[in-house]
Amino acid sequence: MPKKVFISYSWDSKEHQEWVVALTNELRSTYGVDAKCDVLLDNPNLFSMMVQEANVNDKIIIVDTKRYTEKADHEQGGVGYETRLFYNFFQKRPQKLIVIKRGNCELPFYLNGWNYLDFTCGMTEENLDALVLKINDEAPYIMAPITKSPRAVKGKIAESALDGSIIPDLRVVTQQGKDEYLEEEFETANKTISDLLQQTKQKNPSLKFEIEKREVNVPSGTGILEGGSFKQQVNHYIVYTYSVNYQDKEAYYRIWLSMTDNRAVGKGIFGSNDRPMFGRRQEFNSFQLWVYVSNSSSKLQLACNPIWGNDTITNGKELGVFIFKKLIDVIKQ
Repeated sequence: MPKKVFISYSWDSKEHQEWVVALTNELRSTYGVDAKCDVLLDNPNLFSMMVQEANVNDKIIIVDTKRYTEKADHEQGGVGYETRLFYNFFQKRPQKLIVIKRGNCELPFYLNGWNYLDFTCGMTEENLDALVLKINDEAPYIMAPITKSPRAVKGKIAESALDGSIIPDLRVVTQQGKDEYLEEEFETANKTISDLLQQTKQKNPSLKFEIEKREVNVPSGTGILEGGSFKQQVNHYIVYTYSVNYQDKEAYYRIWLSMTDNRAVGKGIFGSNDRPMFGRRQEFNSFQLWVYVSNSSSKLQLACNPIWGNDTITNGKELGVFIFKKLIDVIKQ
């Protein structure tokens, strides 16, 4: 059932009357509102029409102008009659009244403090939508439903309340602890790279990337004697390979984790942007990046061999950012 609306205004000019008629017809033809104004009704008695329309319609819209306010405040003509009629009516039934301001003017005395819609800039789609929401008693904004799976948030203990240095990281004093830390930071680096590539793709949909994970066992060139026989040492590697493509530009980087304590380089995270050209053993012989657990700090952190440049990598996140920038720098050239 369409909402019934009556539009009240003052006869300021022919142009203003035509504007009100246009508003009435726009509400009818575009928004499906049963809107009416005086000149579109066949009722020769203006005063009886006002009384009737005030009672039978769901909403009364007052189009306020400077001239309307003057007539209302001085109770002149039809607007003055409306003022006497509406004064008590709207105090008891305020939900029926909608006020539109057309032009720079004050509201009539009995409407001071009333919320109004500003139509100074005309019948824009935004203004009309706001008007129809009021007609339908709908709020301009929709309240979001409460989620059934809220995000868990935990408070933090202020550092001043509890000295964190009292709680030691016992892993720092054991080789096993260092190995666990190295593996954790390796996975943190991969997650950081993956997250940054995904965010970059969201902003640049043409970006393509692939991430491959594999584990390989590679015989090393060294070995040990056990029971009079030579036993060749095997290096175990966890490898992540990143391939990025954007507008025919390609970038490639490979990082691998070696937990084998051999005499050549030792345990650590290694990286290279050279695509492997030879067999599996040679694939891991050349690298531009070597990150390991630092022995020079009282806490667990990473360090980067200065031979390969950047020596400010202290954790997996910094390592991930470093490699991500290497990939992006290639496709930005």
